[in-house]
Amino acid sequence: MEQYEVNAIGQLTQVNSERLSKLAEFIDQRVTKVHVDKTFPLEQAGEALAYLQSGHPRGKVVLKMKKN
Repeated sequence: MEQYEVNAIGQLTQVNSERLSKLAEFIDQRVTKVHVDKTFPLEQAGEALAYLQSGHPRGKVVLKMKKN
C-alpha cells in the first residue's frame, strides 16, 4: 500500500441474531432499503453463484425458498 500510496479500509461484520433482527426491523420500517438485482429459486443456487461470479450485480442476489 505504501509503495503505491493507496489507502485501504477493511470491514468485518460479526453477524448474530440480535443484529439480524435489528436489520429486519429497519427494513420493515423502511429506514433501510435493499436493492435486489435478481432473484433465483433455491434449486438454481449454482446459477445464482455463477451470476455473482460473472459480473457486477447492481444489488443483492436472492435465493427464494418455497413456503411449506
